Amino acid sequence: MYAWGTRSPDSARAFLIHVPAIHDATLARVDSQLEARGLLALFLGPLGGIPYKIYAVEWGRRHGALAAFVLVSIPARYIRFLAAMLVASLLRRFARVWLWAAVWLAFYALYFWRMGW
Repeated sequence: MYAWGTRSPDSARAFLIHVPAIHDATLARVDSQLEARGLLALFLGPLGGIPYKIYAVEWGRRHGALAAFVLVSIPARYIRFLAAMLVASLLRRFARVWLWAAVWLAFYALYFWRMGW
């Protein structure tokens, strides 16, 4: 996406507009974040739920340094993936407890029903 943004920014932006939930306003928001914060926007911006591919295209469109993009991308992407993994792990544990409770409740409901209580 970075290379596409560097070589053909207009077609890269046109492609992004066709991705669900990405609009011209989203591109403008990323552009203003990069203008105001530079590399820090690459790091912090995606934590707000904006797809990283937009930052890649916009950084490439600005002809930002590739090495800087790669170095910032590693921790920026890692934080988002780590957060997603933690949430998934918590949900899995929560679901496991609820499933366990539902099975035991169903077992005892059937037991007491069969016993005529």
